[in-house]
Amino acid sequence: MGHYLTLFASNTSGNPLLQFVCGGTRIQVGCVVDDENVREAYGCHFHGYEESPEASHGLMLGWYVNREKIDTLRVLSLCRLANSLHKHTVLVDEVHKKCILLKYSADL
Repeated sequence: MGHYLTLFASNTSGNPLLQFVCGGTRIQVGCVVDDENVREAYGCHFHGYEESPEASHGLMLGWYVNREKIDTLRVLSLCRLANSLHKHTVLVDEVHKKCILLKYSADL
């Protein structure tokens, strides 16, 4: 099940900032790393951190749907990886400033 999120363009330091509310819980991502290292390590577009990669554990793995289409197998793979690393999975539409938080459970 997905939850729609609110996407803000940047925070005071100029880094991208994702902020959303799910079930009354507010989650803020103050630093987004979007580079080739993230693509190679996680197979996604970005890795979101509460503060910075040096100061905090990553909170989410994300995919920009307006930059590149994502198929079902890749969504499942990304969700499984994020779940095993205790992270959220987010699909982001930068054009419409919306994103979806995906929940994944390995329970059968």
